[in-house]
Amino acid sequence: MKLTQKVLLLLCCAIIGTFSVTTAIELGRLRHEFTEQLESSHKIILANLMSNLAGAMFNIDEQRIRSQLVSSFEFGDIRSILLVDDKARISFHYQRTADSRDPAEYDPQAPSEWSEQVLEKFREPSVGFTSATSSLIEDLGIINGDTHRYRATLWYVEDDRQTFVGHIIFDFSTSLIAQKVQSAAWAKILSALAIAAILVFGIFFFLRISVLSRLESLNHAANKIRRRDFTTKIRLAGSDEIAILGNSFQEMADEVQTYQLGLEDKVNQRTIELQKSRDKIKLVFDTIDQGIVSIDSDFKVDAQFSKNTLAILNVTEAELISQGLDRCFFSKLEMTSDRRDLMHAAVNSIIDSDEIALLSNSIHLPDESMLIGVNGVKRHFRFDWYPIINIEKGITSRLLLSISDLTREKLEEEHKRQLSIRNQQLVSLVSASRLHAFSTIDSFLSHAHVDLNALASRKSVSESLIALHTIKGEARTLGFNDLSSAIHDAESAVKAADRPHIDHCIHQAVELAKGYHDLLTQIFVGKNKVKSSLIQCVTDLYQDLEQRLESVNRRFESFEVIDHYGCWDSHFIDEVIAPCLMHSLNNSVDHGYLLPDEKQKELRLIHLCIKAFRSESDLTIEISDRGMGINENTVLERARKLGIKTEGLQANEIIFLPEFSTTEKISQTSGRGVGMAAIKQIVTEHGGKIGFESQYREGTTLSLIFPLSKTQVWAKVS
Repeated sequence: MKLTQKVLLLLCCAIIGTFSVTTAIELGRLRHEFTEQLESSHKIILANLMSNLAGAMFNIDEQRIRSQLVSSFEFGDIRSILLVDDKARISFHYQRTADSRDPAEYDPQAPSEWSEQVLEKFREPSVGFTSATSSLIEDLGIINGDTHRYRATLWYVEDDRQTFVGHIIFDFSTSLIAQKVQSAAWAKILSALAIAAILVFGIFFFLRISVLSRLESLNHAANKIRRRDFTTKIRLAGSDEIAILGNSFQEMADEVQTYQLGLEDKVNQRTIELQKSRDKIKLVFDTIDQGIVSIDSDFKVDAQFSKNTLAILNVTEAELISQGLDRCFFSKLEMTSDRRDLMHAAVNSIIDSDEIALLSNSIHLPDESMLIGVNGVKRHFRFDWYPIINIEKGITSRLLLSISDLTREKLEEEHKRQLSIRNQQLVSLVSASRLHAFSTIDSFLSHAHVDLNALASRKSVSESLIALHTIKGEARTLGFNDLSSAIHDAESAVKAADRPHIDHCIHQAVELAKGYHDLLTQIFVGKNKVKSSLIQCVTDLYQDLEQRLESVNRRFESFEVIDHYGCWDSHFIDEVIAPCLMHSLNNSVDHGYLLPDEKQKELRLIHLCIKAFRSESDLTIEISDRGMGINENTVLERARKLGIKTEGLQANEIIFLPEFSTTEKISQTSGRGVGMAAIKQIVTEHGGKIGFESQYREGTTLSLIFPLSKTQVWAKVS
């Protein structure tokens, strides 16, 4: 609201309030005067009426009584007159209706407030005789709305004798008072408003010229200065307070203008310096390898952090800002709940506290920790904590945290450690080979890690100690001192019945023994050892299948390899048998077990059997499972969808067609329709034939039949 409006409103309120109070006082005085006048006039009317009615009632002059009562209604605003005789009977009752000035006589049959019980108290005089007529009149006050009531006792006086002749009830209206007061009120209000309007206009005009216009000039100049516009100059004539204020304000504006010009130069210079400082900080934040963030007591981070922070924490900027460092990073670390609680308590105690809290709680802030990802990859981190001190208050306002990814360093350290162990094992193997036969070393290492693994199931302490002591002696004899030392630690753990330490020591010994055996195989036998039997051929395939099943939380119930042939040629195994077994085993696992289980949620136990035997002229290899088998209707329907002509073909023939598969889901091992076709091609090219038997929900048997003459040819070629 503008100043002009405020002043005008204030004047109006003051003047109207003043006149309202004076008018209210004046109206109260007028009401009191009108009331006294009206009551006085009605008492006079009643007094005159009493003197005439007393004699008429004593002489029972009804005509006179009626005339006196009717004529009384001509004076004042009389509502009704009730005349009660000394027997408590209503003699006359006149009342004026709302729409007529003439009174109407009371109807005895009409309901009335004057019951016999009410009239009974009028049997005796209400006021004793007195010569003063006014003393015989009783004021009963307002009885109903605007109706005022008087009651008078009638005494007839003859000589010195006074006779009680009855009562008169006299009702009159006070509305005349309200009308007169209302008329006077309106007159007062209108005159007050007129005077107030004249005063408001006059005062406002005076203020407008002498005060408000000059204040508006000051306000206009102040707004210009607020917008940094110093072109408007204030020049107020006169020597009053407003003129002095305006001139002082102009002097102040000139000083502000001069100060602003100097301040702008300083601000520009400081802005350039701050920008250079920010550029340096940004350069550091963009190039530093560590993740640099500052946190508060709730682990909320500032919006400014180093560029590599997101990459190190593997989070998005939105996650880091919204969730905080604890939820998106610290909660995922391999850290016990007690350790995490100590860290939270330490951070809360340090922030907003003095140096003593920092020194006493900084030991609870973690230095290093590890995070294991969903893929099992371990990541190592180092933490460096730095306080951000508020110098004015002498407290730690925030904590600056430097996060370094030590994963590569840890991997290099582990690689160096493994390389050192490998070199030491190589030296030990070379030394052992000079003193002992190769077969002895190979035999020991072949059974050592197997025997050590078997110790986990031993319940007898004595049996475990005997086995450990035997292996330790053989290792010490061959010069494998690190293996001997690890087994010695395992013996101590067994004696102490420390189960976790037992498992750790045995695991360490197994890894050492396996490392020696792998190194012996690679260095002395060669990395690509020739497969010379069916079992060796199946071993690699079995390991691959076992890993696939573990990835979906499944395992083999049984996996049998029965070799009744034995006369295998390495080239025949590698080029013919191995690829056929690979395709057939993958097909049995996928189509016999895994894919049907996904659809029907029926986890069937996985059984596979490979059996090789010979007849007089043939070599037969059977691959059988107990899977879902072949549903002929499904095969035929799928073939039609793929556009394959099925006339004259059976289901066991269709499945060997190129690019045919009963599933639409393609994986790395099945679904493209090449596995069974490849088997048929390989077997056919080498003079063999295929036998196929399948029963739905019972299982499948694939037979690879080769003539013995072909296997002999392979042997001659090799």
